[in-house]
Amino acid sequence: MVVVENFKVSREEKDIPAKDIAELLNIDKSTMSCYENGHNNFPIDKLLKYASNYKISLDYLFGISSDADLTTKLTTDKDIIAHNLRRLRDLNGVTQAQIANRLGKSQSFYSRYECGKYYPTTELIYTLIELYKPFSIDKDIFKEEKKHKK
Repeated sequence: MVVVENFKVSREEKDIPAKDIAELLNIDKSTMSCYENGHNNFPIDKLLKYASNYKISLDYLFGISSDADLTTKLTTDKDIIAHNLRRLRDLNGVTQAQIANRLGKSQSFYSRYECGKYYPTTELIYTLIELYKPFSIDKDIFKEEKKHKK
């Protein structure tokens, strides 16, 4: 899996001990080992924290860019992420049913992402990479929007 490979490369290139990342992510070292060895999928909230803290692009981690440097501020706000998912789907002329079908899930299951109930999963991100071209995870899904003053 690309995330596993690129995560390990980025960690090693920045000379970050796995124990430091486990501490940052508030996980056990054995859990960190399972993520890094591909035994478990990285939860997106953990990847977001890692990417934000060490300034590593999610586009790089997911293999859609060779540039590892993060150039935008990432958000963890589920409402912003949900808004971005809806906007991106509309821009690409794809329905919720089409995405759900690619995931092997129901449309109502997928709609929970666009309602802000759940963070996207790594599986969903991989599906969106297949569906949307050109595409940036950093800028199209997790880019922090500036709040408008009223």
